[in-house]
Formats: sequence, C-alpha cells, structure tokens
Amino acid sequence: MNEPMGPSEERTEARAPLALSAPSAPAPVRSVWRSPWTIAGLLVIAATSASAAPQQLSCALTGSAAQPDSKGSSITVTFDADAKTLTAQKGDQNYDFKNVSISNVSMSGDVAAVSVGIDRSSSSMVWQEYGADKVVTTYGLCRQPTAE
Repeated sequence: MNEPMGPSEERTEARAPLALSAPSAPAPVRSVWRSPWTIAGLLVIAATSASAAPQQLSCALTGSAAQPDSKGSSITVTFDADAKTLTAQKGDQNYDFKNVSISNVSMSGDVAAVSVGIDRSSSSMVWQEYGADKVVTTYGLCRQPTAE
C-alpha cells in the first residue's frame, strides 16, 4: 500500500465536510481615545507635521587649519529643514547653497567655490573656499541668536 503512485493513479481519501461554526459575539470595543499612548502619538504627529519656520545661526569663524588661532569673520546661516534650504551671509556676500543636506545630526551645502558644513550637536562649522590651486578651510562655532 505504501508503493509509489504512477502518473495515472489518483489517491482518494475521505474527508469530513467543513463545519461552519456559529458566529460568536464581537469582542467589546475599547475606546482608543482614552489610551495615553494614542494621545501621545497624536501630539507627536501634530508636532512633526507642523511646518517649522526657518532658523538662523550666528557663526564666528575661529581659525583655519594653517592658522588655528586666527580670528575670522562672522557668518549668519539661515536654514529650513522642511524646505531643505541653506543660505549664508558673510560680510556683504550672500550664498544660496545647492546640494543641501539637513538632518538631525548635521547640515551641509555648496555653491560655486564655497562649501559649508555644520555639526548640529556641537555647533561647530567648517567653511571651505576653493581657489584655482588651493582650498582654504576655516573652522568656526555657531549659536542661536539671542532675542534682544
């Protein structure tokens, strides 16, 4: 009886008919609005979905790799994480950066012969200007401007 079956043989087995059970009463519905997790989740969604206004940083260049103790100029950086925009003003020169990357950790961008990178946790910055045959790298520190 345990012999292999050939291609033209069929095995038939008696099967019990499928029994349908009577529907049971639905489980009681618990209000999800009373759950503290639901309320906390809604608050997080509301906070993250609200569009944040562009933020501004006041940065002071503190020195270059060649001259770490040299004092530089100040730079005002404006960024919008939602719109992925990054701009800066150094003296009377304005920069509208391209290839912008903004995360919770850092932000960076470049335009023409300048690139910028800012570490958001330490507020340190690197400003690089590219010349014909050299790169001038300057470091700095940024802070949120204080309300006056």
